Amino acid sequence: MRYFLGVAVAPFEVYERHPDERTPAERLSTLPVVGVLAMPFVTRRDRLTDAELRGAQLEKLRDRVRTVETDFVGKLSDCTARRLATAELLGLATQFWNGTDVRDPAVAAQAGIDHQRREETDA
Repeated sequence: MRYFLGVAVAPFEVYERHPDERTPAERLSTLPVVGVLAMPFVTRRDRLTDAELRGAQLEKLRDRVRTVETDFVGKLSDCTARRLATAELLGLATQFWNGTDVRDPAVAAQAGIDHQRREETDA
């Protein structure tokens, strides 16, 4: 039996300072109506560029994946963990949304315009 865990990081999570120890203003921002008004005061004053934000998200994602591997999967017997390749992830998403079993992932073997065969080094 196979199970899949999805791990994600939202851009707002990069701006949170200490998610375990929230300030009163940060707790106020989680309320449905009042939270929208309090959100500008909770986030950091410094704005990251897109590249810095993406780098911070990737770092936070690595930490979360490491935590899942060590604290969750590592403590279960007879379980292994590995990251999926993009083609495998595409196949799983297709299978999930279409409700069918896709043996070969939908990755193009040739170009759509000139119909030239792709080489193995083009990937």
